Amino acid sequence: MTDLYLRFFDTVQDEATIEIGGQGLLMHHFPYRGDSKSVERYTEQRPKDRGGWLLHGHVHEKWRQRDRMINVGVDVWNYHPVSEETIAGLIEAGSHDLARMEPTQR
Repeated sequence: MTDLYLRFFDTVQDEATIEIGGQGLLMHHFPYRGDSKSVERYTEQRPKDRGGWLLHGHVHEKWRQRDRMINVGVDVWNYHPVSEETIAGLIEAGSHDLARMEPTQR
């Protein structure tokens, strides 16, 4: 599958790190824990929780933030990318749970 992706992208990585607002963040498709289904799937493919912040997808509309995991999937952000300023604000607010957007917020 990676070969197919490399026809369209320069690199394909399981995870990467970036810095936003002076804070290092891990990026991965999967959250440390939690799923969009009632059963915890893909546990062997998830990143190891070493206590840092994580930008992830996979859980679709289930939540925007849980603890230090920020779901950047567009389906919880009104189908728009999440800005660096928004991510920096969430990190500054600290580790907490933030539910999905309600229909009135969209």
